[in-house]
Order: sequence, then structure tokens, then C-alpha cells
Amino acid sequence: MKTKFTLVTMLIAAFFTQAQTPTMVKDINNGSGGLNTSDLVDVNGTLFLRASDGTNVNGTLFFHANDGTHGKELWKSDGTDAGTVLVKDITAGSADTDLDFFVNVNGILVFTVNDNTNGTELWRSDGTDAGTFLLKDINPGNNDGIGWNLRSDFVVSNGVLYFQAEEPTNGTELWKTDGTTAGTVLIKDIASGNNSADPQYFVVANNTVYFYGQDASRKAIWKTDGTDVGTVSVYTFTPGFYVPAKLVDANGTIFFTINDPFTNGVELWKCDGTSLGTSMVKDINPGITSSNHGNLTNVNGTLFFTADDGTNSTELWKSDGTDAGTTIVVDIVAGVQSSLPASLTVVSSNLFFVANDGTHGKGLWSISGLPSAIEEEKAVVSFSLYPNPSSENLEFRTLNSELNTKSEVQIFDLTGKLIRSETISSNRIDVSELANGLYVLSLNINGKTQQQKFIVQH
Repeated sequence: MKTKFTLVTMLIAAFFTQAQTPTMVKDINNGSGGLNTSDLVDVNGTLFLRASDGTNVNGTLFFHANDGTHGKELWKSDGTDAGTVLVKDITAGSADTDLDFFVNVNGILVFTVNDNTNGTELWRSDGTDAGTFLLKDINPGNNDGIGWNLRSDFVVSNGVLYFQAEEPTNGTELWKTDGTTAGTVLIKDIASGNNSADPQYFVVANNTVYFYGQDASRKAIWKTDGTDVGTVSVYTFTPGFYVPAKLVDANGTIFFTINDPFTNGVELWKCDGTSLGTSMVKDINPGITSSNHGNLTNVNGTLFFTADDGTNSTELWKSDGTDAGTTIVVDIVAGVQSSLPASLTVVSSNLFFVANDGTHGKGLWSISGLPSAIEEEKAVVSFSLYPNPSSENLEFRTLNSELNTKSEVQIFDLTGKLIRSETISSNRIDVSELANGLYVLSLNINGKTQQQKFIVQH
């Protein structure tokens, strides 16, 4: 853990010592008009300011922007002024083009466009005007082949984009594209005729695409290899059952929630790609009462999620796909009150989430140092700091360990220099003597160690 901390401080120190005066890449909308910018995008080691949607395609950033002349259109950038250019004025003149959902498919940008002639359909671009065009008018005329409610279900596997599309002959069915017009095709008419299979919740596991859909009669988990014969039903649900949320892959196992309105309510299920391997993982809230799973997230091969077991209300849980291995991680608010964990996000081996501990309101929490297979004896201590910034007393609350006489706190500055080291038995330390600045606090409890940054601001 000391090595990990040293690396972090070295990187932070390097950032501050090597920082340079920032420069604008390009004034796309000349003058004071500005852009609708949001977020940052890392493209092969270069950081870009993102103008609305942005996607890295082999080192080129594609995004949409309005230069004040052409309306909102497709742009690209290599990080230089000269290399930041309009790709194509799809809707001629100053009118905006409705373009969205950028995906990299075999080095080609695939995205949705409504050009006011063909409805919302799939387009492609190689970064040139001539190479930016409609892939296929799936739903002929000014009708949407890719409706707004269909666009979030895009997944790429082995260089092929899988999606659902609607057209009058076959309804809403399973399609694929390799970024070419010839390769944009219907895979299978699952619900024959103009009935709709409504394939959704696509996920890739072990190079196979899984999704939720229905044939003419019943809903099921399906899998596909991109061919008609290779698109088959894995498990068909009892009438009345339905999947209310996305499918998630964790170490080759597909996890999802099922609403069983007859026996178990909404509970966690799993699928290994076979009918026999599809079953409920655990009846967390026993009986017909639902545990209302949410926020299913793969963290290095282990599923983390939120659930209500009827005793601890909605808290953070984890599962390895077995009954015994499906357990509550921490009861942040003891008893029947809920901390309502949400926005589970994985960054390297760290799980970040928002929760309300009932005292300090909503705050950002983290569980750090999670290995690829969760082993409790190797777990790190997890804690939060508040208030942050602080001017006098800094308090912390541990998630998975209790303070004792062997609890040690160390405070380092950004050069890695040890500022203070002391043994503590309470959850409060005095930082009033520290100068304004950014520090790192390392907490060690029974050999479990973790660090958190904090700011002193008088």
C-alpha cells in the first residue's frame, strides 16, 4: 500500500511541476459566442474539451458543434487548430442537424442522424465529407428507423455494432452493421411478420451478445453470434415475468433483475448462457416482497448493486453469483433507514458512489483497492472525510473497519513528505495548524490501509 501511495503522490507532484499555461485548441464559434461544452475526453493521451458528444476513433475526436454559420454539425479534431474542422454540413445552411450516439466501429464513426428527409437513421463517417453518408434508410421515407427510445441499446462485439431498428415489414427487430451499407442488415425476424421482438439491454459476455426480447408469445433472454441460426432463446420466462432493467456481465456471468409477481417479487437472477444455468441468485427480501435491485455494476468481476433486504433498507450489496456469496457490503445508515447508494462508478480498482449517511447529507463515497476477486482478508479500510475543505477539525467515518487503539493516521503533503503521524482512537483530528493546501491522509486499522485527499482552507 505504501508503494501505491508513493506512485499517487509522484503523479500528483509531476502534474504540478510540469503544468504549463493552457491554450485554446480552436475558437470554433469565433468571438464571444462560445460553445455548448461539457466534460473532458482523453484521446490517446491528449485531453480535449468536449463540445457536446465526443468519441475517439483511432486518435481523432469526433463531436458536434455550432460554429455560428453551419448550425450544429459533425466536427473532428486531432488537437490542433488546423486539425479541428467541420466534417460535413449535413443540413445545409445555418439549420442544426440532429446527430447523436457516436460509436467507433472498425475505425469508422457510426452515429444517428435526422436529416429531415430520411428520419433518424444510422450514418457513418471516415472523417471526410465524401465518406460521411447514410448507411441505410431502414424505415423508408421521413420515418425513424432508430427511434429515440431505441438508441441507447447499442453494443459493439468483434467489430460489429448490434442494435434494434424498426421498419414496417418486420417491426422492431435485431440488426447489425460493420460500418458499411452492405453490412447493415436484419439479423433475425424473431417475432415473425410485423410483430416486434423489441430486443434491448444488450451486453457482451465471452464474445457473445446477450439481450432481452420476445418472440410471438413469450419474453426471454436471447443470445446471438450475428447470424440467423446463431440467434437463439436461452431462457424463456413464465408469462407475467419481465426484466425491468439492463443486463450486466461480471466475469462471464450475466446478471439481471426479474419481476416475479407471483412468488418472489423483484430479485437478482443470473445466466451462464444456458437454460439450466439461468436462475434466481438469492431471494434477498424473502417472499413476494421485492428487494428492488438497482445500480448493477461490474467491479473487477464481482457484481455490486443496491438492494433492500427488508431489515437494512436500501444499501450496497455484492454478489459472486451464489446465494452464500451475495451479501450486504455495508449498512451505512444502521437499521431501517436507507443511505440510498446510487451512481456506482468504477475507476481502476476503485468503486465510487453517492450515498446519504443521515447526518451529512449526500456525499461521495468510495471503496478502494478492490482486487479482481474480492477477498475480505485482503480488503482495505474504506472511509470518508468531512468537512472537506476543512479549517479546524477533520472527521472521518469508516465503512468496513472499527477504530481501535492500533488505528494510525499519517498526513503527507503533495511531495510525499510526512507531515504528521499519530495513533488515534476517535474519528476526529485537528488540522488547524496545517497551512492552506492539498494533503493526503493515510488511515491504517489492523493492517488495512487507505488514503484520501483533503484540503485545508482557513
